[in-house]
Amino acid sequence: MVKIKRKSSFNKALLEIFPDQHPIAYLPCLLSLCESPTAALFMSQLLYWANKGNNPDWIYKTLDECQKETGLSRSAQDNSIKIWKDLGVLELKLKGVPCKRHFHINFELLVTLLKNAFANPSLQNSANWTAEADNPFCTPEQTTTESSPEISKKNTNTGNYLRNTKLQEIKKGKEEILRKYSM
Repeated sequence: MVKIKRKSSFNKALLEIFPDQHPIAYLPCLLSLCESPTAALFMSQLLYWANKGNNPDWIYKTLDECQKETGLSRSAQDNSIKIWKDLGVLELKLKGVPCKRHFHINFELLVTLLKNAFANPSLQNSANWTAEADNPFCTPEQTTTESSPEISKKNTNTGNYLRNTKLQEIKKGKEEILRKYSM
């Protein structure tokens, strides 16, 4: 049995027990843009590795490295990459044989989108909005605890509508930012 000192933190104790494990600095503010904790975790890890390689503009990470560091499966990584590419924040190039993944983060756009999201009251409480939109029993139109296939379908459609509307707002803001700063 492992004894943990009372004044020691549990994280520190776990890291002593499992020295090959490394914590991830997760940035919850990213959730305001991507609406996916998985994508926010993925981007947080890419941001950690930014400017640490030979080429400061690109981050090289294999699928296995990302899976070992984050615990994200291939499909979770692919979905995360798609979300960030759709927002224009992430570029992916496959190079070599076998293909190796090289990521480029548009930091200026990421920061601008985050500032815009936090300046816009409708986009500020992303975590609360996501929880409400994903809860089939709590939507703006319906707050009953009654459950039926019709209500669940209606609420799921409402959640999808709200999520798509929010993504459209973010993309519109991105387009305005790009127009404003393009030469």
